[in-house]
Amino acid sequence: MCIIADEPAGSGRDNNVNVEVNINCKMQEITAIVTAYTAGQESTGKTRNHRLYGITASGLSVTEYYTIAMDKSVPFGTKVYIPYFKDAPNKGWFTVTDRGGAIRLSKKPKGVHKVDIYMSSYAEAKRFGRKELTIYIMDNQGGLYFNGKSSEFPM
Repeated sequence: MCIIADEPAGSGRDNNVNVEVNINCKMQEITAIVTAYTAGQESTGKTRNHRLYGITASGLSVTEYYTIAMDKSVPFGTKVYIPYFKDAPNKGWFTVTDRGGAIRLSKKPKGVHKVDIYMSSYAEAKRFGRKELTIYIMDNQGGLYFNGKSSEFPM
């Protein structure tokens, strides 16, 4: 069983994302196209005075080092480990809380997942660009979501 406890920044306790990981987690390893987005008009089309500015498809507020968007085959609340961010405040752990118009399984190459990571600034998101990265998706529904190899949590 995989135990992940996290708390988004601004939750009232402190300004950090706290992550506790049981190292016996079973994960699904996949390669994904990873990009970044902001809450701003350049990414979402919403201005600061829009009633849904900064609100994800799951109804939660966007939070840096917590919020990611994935396609509908990955349920809201799913934990995703991205080793590229292992030295970030979240130690590489994110939670699927958003969707997006361009976030769907790609047709070319077939079946490659897209991940969009929330970042607080447009400059930071632009600098991050588009990367093909290995990611690990926690199996929180009693089965594997994707074709790929099952793997122990990478430590």
